[in-house]
Amino acid sequence: RGTRGMALGRVGGRSLLAHLSGHGYLRRLSTLSSLALMLASEALSALDIGAVRLRNRVGLAPINSGMIDVDGSFSDDAIAFHAMYAANNVALVFVGGVAVSSEGRSSLRSFALDSDARMQSLARVLRAIDERGAVAAVQLMHAGPQASVAETHGPLVGPSSTSHPYLAGVPHAMTRKEIIDCRRSFVQAAKRALAAGARIVELHAAHGYLLSAFLSPRSNLRVDGYGGSTAKRCQFVRDVLSEIRLACSAIVGIRLNLSDDVVGGVDYAEGAEIVRCLAQEAPDYFSASRGIYSPEDRVMPPRHLGNTETLRIGRVIRDVGYRGIVMLAGNLCTLDDVSSCIAAGAGDVGLLGRALLADPHLIPKEVEGAADQVDRCKMRLVCKYHSRGLPQVSCPSNRALTTMMRERRKSADPGDG
Repeated sequence: RGTRGMALGRVGGRSLLAHLSGHGYLRRLSTLSSLALMLASEALSALDIGAVRLRNRVGLAPINSGMIDVDGSFSDDAIAFHAMYAANNVALVFVGGVAVSSEGRSSLRSFALDSDARMQSLARVLRAIDERGAVAAVQLMHAGPQASVAETHGPLVGPSSTSHPYLAGVPHAMTRKEIIDCRRSFVQAAKRALAAGARIVELHAAHGYLLSAFLSPRSNLRVDGYGGSTAKRCQFVRDVLSEIRLACSAIVGIRLNLSDDVVGGVDYAEGAEIVRCLAQEAPDYFSASRGIYSPEDRVMPPRHLGNTETLRIGRVIRDVGYRGIVMLAGNLCTLDDVSSCIAAGAGDVGLLGRALLADPHLIPKEVEGAADQVDRCKMRLVCKYHSRGLPQVSCPSNRALTTMMRERRKSADPGDG
């Protein structure tokens, strides 16, 4: 079936089979049937996105690590964090939540790609990913109405002056000049991300942040060219994508939530129309999940739902006729989960968040036939995004992350334990 359905992926220029043999993995597989199942796994097949090849179909979901030094640059922990996943055969490693301006940060623990000095800091992280055989991607965002202004002291902005279901404060409705300036910030950040070594750039238009807020009828009450109909609510995102394409040659994808899961917001029918509209700009892929941050938070779906909603999200995109690359996130916990999405035609890449936070060695363990030794996420809905007061991402199941956290706290308070 061409490069999108190869039987075997490649690792560092070698076939997956050669890679596994060289590391002794095949000798440790208990039966020939285990080998057959492994080789047939869709999750381990290679995939081309434009000129970029993924060695398999598993990515680290975009995560704002919070690993920021006092000067706003990425810390050494950030390099180690992203390198850890690249070294363990994750094919696509996102540096998530990168703000296009200081005002666009969600908190003081967010990285802003707004200067050449910051670009050099990002380059250190991307180089660590690339050197370990993974594809480095940068997710660009503006927090908009979800910025923590108590920390950033910046203006709270959005498409309209409407209250937010999760955070205090009412955003200022952006003027046309502010919209134009914001578009330019996205373009400049994209250029810097590519210069720093990113091979993929993603626009974060999900989960209630600025671009997402423009897409939603709940938060966008404008009556100009950026609000009203679905097409007009999509115009801001379309402008950003087209201007990046004009400014530089890049693989650019869009992250969406296909449903806001709040009254008056985007539902699946409206989500399908948004996909149909944005697809006219021919993004290189859509990355899809669901939910915005709210008291009934659905961004991280409950475990008991399994991947049924994830499959539904993928089918919404396919049903509008989109035949490009689809990345899916939400309750994907194993290679089998990723394979099932691919086999069902719902998606092409599985983005794992909580599962890889809990165990960065998930892929090699499952490939070795040691799935029972994978440290599974036990926190249900209580995760980094639901924890308050933590200086950076952590997981009680991940010894490396808990060690980083402990050392970070010691450096912040030398007198502490």
